[in-house]
Amino acid sequence: MNAQTMAALDNLDYENLMSRAIELASNARKKGNKPFAALLADRNGNIVPEAENTEFTENDFTRR
Repeated sequence: MNAQTMAALDNLDYENLMSRAIELASNARKKGNKPFAALLADRNGNIVPEAENTEFTENDFTRR
């Protein structure tokens, strides 16, 4: 990684990103799914994709 990328990573709000991931996992659990979630942020901290587990609510057990 170059210095510009490293500087961008140093400025990310990791606490906010982690809070959002926990919120997504909590939403999954409230819907009856296992509490798993994921997100991906760009170097500016913008969440690009995000998803929560839908194993039970969408009857998709292929991801086990």
